[in-house]
Formats: sequence, structure tokens, C-alpha cells
Amino acid sequence: MWLWKFVYLLLALLMSGPVTAQEFRANDFDDTSGRQLLQVVDPTSAAISTPAEYDACFNPGNPPNIIFQVFASGMTTVSGTVFFVDATGAENSTNVLNTFGFSAGGCVIGTPIGSGFGTGPGDRVNISSLAYCEDNQTLYAVDFDFTSPHLAQLLSIDIGTGAGTLIGSHMPPDVRIVGMACDESGQLWGLDGGFAASPTTKLVTIDRATGVRTQVGLTGTGNGELQSLAFDPGSAQPRLLAGGTALYEMNLATGAAETSIGSFDSLQAMTAVPEPNVSTRSIAALLVLSIVARQSKPKPIETESTGIRQFD
Repeated sequence: MWLWKFVYLLLALLMSGPVTAQEFRANDFDDTSGRQLLQVVDPTSAAISTPAEYDACFNPGNPPNIIFQVFASGMTTVSGTVFFVDATGAENSTNVLNTFGFSAGGCVIGTPIGSGFGTGPGDRVNISSLAYCEDNQTLYAVDFDFTSPHLAQLLSIDIGTGAGTLIGSHMPPDVRIVGMACDESGQLWGLDGGFAASPTTKLVTIDRATGVRTQVGLTGTGNGELQSLAFDPGSAQPRLLAGGTALYEMNLATGAAETSIGSFDSLQAMTAVPEPNVSTRSIAALLVLSIVARQSKPKPIETESTGIRQFD
């Protein structure tokens, strides 16, 4: 009996605790130089560092983690792979889903998936957000038409082909979703940066079945100050972070950007890259059960008088 009590305690320790984030990845865009730097961002201190992949990079006259050839707007992580939207090009031009690639020459390049979201004539895609919902394994984004009346619409994106499918109807005029994240329950959260007649930034939720946007509240930040959203999987409680000229912790009840840490040029896109420690804990738990089962397996005993095999 004592052995199983010990096992239950050990399993509880192995399986408890939050999923920790190995790092946050972000596109830190410098408006002055026009350079994009892919940074590792600490979600607690906002300290930045260069990703390990850049050890082999060589860019004469440039930082080792500079992003070439593409403009990374929305960014999310799927099974450890960082996906982003290439928003290179003029306003109202088709965007393309990419994965990040690395090389010794160009260092950061985009590997396109398909040729664009292809939502059809009249529905131009200007994507500034990208989110992945684990529960239904689907990518979501919100397009925006810069021409009047400035309408946005939710779309799902096929992760294999990069093709987009519009969901529901247009959001109200001047709604521009500049950052988006999906929580563990499958709820989409967005940063509505506003546009034209309604430039204030708001935290919103988005119904992924209908595309309806519901305002939670004003962030209280300056226009254009926030550009990206990501949940911190290292937190025991839901912790939503917004990136821009600083890193903010968002109040999910009021929409306010409450805690500011760090300072950046502009975090245009951001995602958490979690450690696989949940899988590690699961494997460890199975190993413990296997060992215990082997140790506690009944052993046959042969009695001297009858020769009958019994089990202790």
C-alpha cells in the first residue's frame, strides 16, 4: 500500500505545474532603419537576446538576427514551428503564410506555403495577426481593407496549403485587428488597433465560428503602441501579453494594459515557443508506472508439501 501512495504522490508532482515557455519570439521592427530583428524575448523581464539559430549566420554590416526578404506581421507557433504572415508589398496586396527558415547567407528567410490566402475578388487580405487554436488545430487571421469603409473579416487558413476561407460577415468599419492569440479553451482574443474615425486600441474577443468581434475594453495605451498578442504558457493562470513599444500584461476582464516591462522599437509580431516539458512529464509518469508494475507483479511460490504454485 505504501508503494502506491508514493507512486500517486510522484505522479502528482510530475504532472503538476504550468507549461513553461522556453522563449518568446518577436519581430522587433525599427521604424527609423526599416530593419526587422527576430528576438528572443523573456516574458517576465522583457530581456532580449539573439536566437540560437543565428550561430551560423553571417551578415556583413548587419546584426546577425536581421530578417531579410519578408515583413513578418502576424506570428504563431504550431508544434514548435514558427509560422508568420509575409505582409511585404503595398496596401491591399495579397499576403502569404510562411515558416521561418535560416541560412548562413540570408539568415532569416521565409519559406512560403502556397501563393496567398486567395479569399476571392473584393476581399483583399492585409494580415497583421495570426493565431493557432490547439483544440481544433486551425490557424486564424483577420484581413483588413484599407479602402473605405475600412472593413475587416475573420478567416481560417489551411496550414498545409496556405489557402484562406472567410468566416461570417465583415466586422464594423474601422476595426483593424493588429494582434491575435488563442487561449486553451479555443477563445480568440484580439487587439483592435482601430483606424481613421476610431483610432483607439481595444482588447476584443472574436467568435471563431461567426467572426463576430466583441469589445472587452480600452487598453489605455497610445495609438499604435500595441501591435501583437501572445499567451504565456509558463503561467499557472491565463496571462496575456501584448507587445509594441513595450511588453504589457493585459487584464482579461477590463481590457487594460496594466503592467509595462521592457522597451522595444516595435514588436510587430510575437509568439511563445513552449518547451516540450508536458510530453517529458508524461513519459516520465509512464516510466514510473512501468517500473512499479514490474516491481509489484506477483511472484510465484511453490509450496513444499503440495508443489502447487501460489502467488504472494
